[in-house]
Amino acid sequence: GVGCHVGCVFIGCIMYADDLILMSPSINGLQRMLDVCSFYGQSHSMQFNPSKSVTLCVGRRIREHKCLTIDNKPMQWMNHVKYLRVVFNVKSCLEVDVLHIKKRFYAALNSIMCRCGNLAEPVKLQLVQSFCLPILVYCIGAVDISSSLLNELSVCWNNVFRKIFRFNMWDSVKELQLFCGFLDFKHMYDVYRYKFLFNICIKLPFLSEFFTTIEMEHHTIVHLLHKYSCVHT
Repeated sequence: GVGCHVGCVFIGCIMYADDLILMSPSINGLQRMLDVCSFYGQSHSMQFNPSKSVTLCVGRRIREHKCLTIDNKPMQWMNHVKYLRVVFNVKSCLEVDVLHIKKRFYAALNSIMCRCGNLAEPVKLQLVQSFCLPILVYCIGAVDISSSLLNELSVCWNNVFRKIFRFNMWDSVKELQLFCGFLDFKHMYDVYRYKFLFNICIKLPFLSEFFTTIEMEHHTIVHLLHKYSCVHT
């Protein structure tokens, strides 16, 4: 009776392995859900660790945050969270922390460039594709990235080609990327997004109950299907 719903579907509890997310439209409802977790833990000899759990407020700000507890221990309010290796900043919505991604990406890229300076360009590209690109595209199909954040990630991908082929920082490398057999990052994001949404619609038929949401996703899929009809055969 508590927690978030979309249409007729309860989405107040999301779990992957031992990572658990509880979502409620009210603080009191969230505390009731935490109490359920505490009771279940006590009944099954399990104990939750409040130091590894955080509470977030997404959307309209609440002036005074009520202290939430689990196992009668207080939990800390945060403005960012790391879930399944993706860092989110809490603003009017959950927003992917691109700065965290960029730091990891450039650390991997600089490591390759320092150790492999004398190798041929195709070899460097192969190493970047294996060790750097996965950092940029990790879970990217499952998150809705704003155009400004997408531009920041695009710059990271473009800088790969500028560094390897010694282009100026202001030079366009889109034609070079296509010549080397790669998409520019914005189109790459479209492909990952398309595959993710397409698989959801095929494998999760209950999404028909997500009224407005499924309509939005349907329009997105149709749009991408027309643009990238060769992606899925």
